[in-house]
Amino acid sequence: MGEGIVRNAIAEAFNVPPELVERGVLLTNDIGLVALTAKNKGISGLEKLGVVINRPLKMMLAQIGPGINETVKEMGQMAVEWKFDGARVQIHKDGNDIRIYSRKLEDVTSSLPDLIRSIKSNVSAKNVILDGEAVAIGKDKRPMAFQEILRRFRRKYDISTTAVEIPYTSIFLISFI
Repeated sequence: MGEGIVRNAIAEAFNVPPELVERGVLLTNDIGLVALTAKNKGISGLEKLGVVINRPLKMMLAQIGPGINETVKEMGQMAVEWKFDGARVQIHKDGNDIRIYSRKLEDVTSSLPDLIRSIKSNVSAKNVILDGEAVAIGKDKRPMAFQEILRRFRRKYDISTTAVEIPYTSIFLISFI
C-alpha cells in the first residue's frame, strides 16, 4: 500500500491534518508511532514528534530532472558538488555511542570500525546525525571502485583484514541536530 494512502487514512481516522502525519513520518521514520500519537494525542502530539538519535531517518534521495536548464529554473538556486561513488551512510553519534545505518536503514556499525574511529577523532559534537557517503580510498589516495566498497560495506567476518585492504574515509554532505 502506498505511503500517501496510509498517511491520509491516519489523518482521516484521527481527524488530524495529513501534512502533520507526513511530517511525523519524515521526522521519526515510524508510521506506527505516528498513528498511535495521532490517535492518543492528536495534533499537539504530532507537533511534538521529532528526530531522535539512534532512530534512523528516511534518506532523501536525488531525483532525475527534465534537464539542467529546466531544473535550475525550477530550483532558482542550487549548489553543485563532486559525486563520489560511495556507500550512503547515516551516522548517529550520542556521546561515545556511534551507530551507522545504510541507505536501507540497516545497522552496519560493526562492519565499519575504521569509520567509527574517524568519527571519534574528528567530530567534536557530543550529539549529531551525519548523512553522507562513505568512500574507500586506495593506496594511491584515489577513491576506489564502487564494487570494492560493496565488498566491505556489509561484511560480518574478517572485518579488520578487509579494512586494511579497503580502508574507508568519509565525506559528509549534511549534518544536523
